[in-house]
Amino acid sequence: MTFQQPAQYVPLAPPNNSLALAGFILGWIALGISVLIGFIPGSLTPLAILITFALAGVPGLLAIIFGFIGISTANRMQGRRRGKAIAAVILGFSPILGLFIGQFLSAAIIG
Repeated sequence: MTFQQPAQYVPLAPPNNSLALAGFILGWIALGISVLIGFIPGSLTPLAILITFALAGVPGLLAIIFGFIGISTANRMQGRRRGKAIAAVILGFSPILGLFIGQFLSAAIIG
């Protein structure tokens, strides 16, 4: 007769709103890219703005999408990481603002 060990229950991790966090990180990446491009002299030309949207627009767009999905998920999860999801949406719309911030900082630092 063999004895069986009692089944051990492994507690599951609490649900996580990882898309909100991913959108938040991508939003900061989009803002950082646009600010760095803003430091380049003459970056307010139409071509530079187009390049900014090509480089910072993709992470910005993903941040917006992930942020809205994160808000929807947070509503089902009693508000878990809802603030990060809202910040992801706001940061996703920020590449053009980052371009002007970079120009302002460049003028303030360089002169």
